[in-house]
Amino acid sequence: LEGSLRIAGERREELEKRFVPSFLRQMDGLKTYLNQMDALRTGCHIFAMQQATSGGIFAALWDLCEAAGIGLEIDFKKIQIFQETIEICECYQLNPYQMTSAGCVLLLTNQAETLRNRLEQKGIRAARLGVTTPGKTRVIINGEEQRYLERPAPDELMRFLQCELEQSRKV
Repeated sequence: LEGSLRIAGERREELEKRFVPSFLRQMDGLKTYLNQMDALRTGCHIFAMQQATSGGIFAALWDLCEAAGIGLEIDFKKIQIFQETIEICECYQLNPYQMTSAGCVLLLTNQAETLRNRLEQKGIRAARLGVTTPGKTRVIINGEEQRYLERPAPDELMRFLQCELEQSRKV
């Protein structure tokens, strides 16, 4: 979300030509999701927490596993992403799962459903993405397809900004 909001701010005029005004107003309204850390006080025991900053959700999953010394199995379809983020990323050929996503926090708990319910009661979108596993294997399951989580790639927002800088030098 953070990356797509920053791009929307940088490219507002260009996006106004592509999207209807209501889409852009709705996009602006998503800023409220960036600062909800206080709402994580739920009374549930949380073993570990990782914010999805540089490198997005994929990097956050990797970093969480590294810090906790665990593996994981994640259901890719459970990763919640705003449609507005998908639209902005498609517009600029960016991977939304590898873009800075401040406001997105991964939590490890043995009370997943209770935590999810309590967060949703506070108006925070939450999902149980999967389970931890012993060892270091990090698997992302998408229907019948399974793939391994790779080491974090460079952040897509940084790639976008680098392209912007290169284009401005050409002008």
